[in-house]
Amino acid sequence: MRLWTKNMAVLGLAAGVALAGAGCEKSRDEMRPSMDTIRSDERGPQCRDLREMASRLAPQVLQCNDIVRNPTRIIVVMKDMVNKTEDMPGRDMNIYVAKLTGLLNTPAAADRILFVEQAATLANMQNQELGNPDPFGDAGRAPTVSQRYVPQFALYGTVYSMNNGATSYYLFQFHLTNLTTGGQSWSGEYEVRTLN
Repeated sequence: MRLWTKNMAVLGLAAGVALAGAGCEKSRDEMRPSMDTIRSDERGPQCRDLREMASRLAPQVLQCNDIVRNPTRIIVVMKDMVNKTEDMPGRDMNIYVAKLTGLLNTPAAADRILFVEQAATLANMQNQELGNPDPFGDAGRAPTVSQRYVPQFALYGTVYSMNNGATSYYLFQFHLTNLTTGGQSWSGEYEVRTLN
């Protein structure tokens, strides 16, 4: 009888755990709204625009002459997105250039392009992580400029907007600029129109 009671208790516990888990079986996709759903309560470009823009522009960047004709991979620094919108001034728009960089910074493109941190960000991280425990020696010192990858190109963008009453128009412009010559190796743009 005692063994039967113990077995029933274990079975009851197992059934309870199984049923509790059954209530949590919703996938992440079922719990989150679709990224392609246009939401009327959100103003400006939406998730779908971000994904579409980056997917359209990333292959163009990889086809620019300075990347295709270069025998070695180019070294690129991602710069901040400049926000010149009328309706969202001051809003951080770096997600757009970060998404584009994310699609370019893949194993498939690793032989053609290498991204490095901005100098100020790198210096801050090195100071925090490496510090300088021996101020008179070399222990813990950050690498010198000659030891670092030096960026050859900068990838950056600017977003503009124009409000037309019922709609707003957004223009995203991106550039890959040669840091030695100042020439633009690639330029691309993406346009979005939204309802207000």
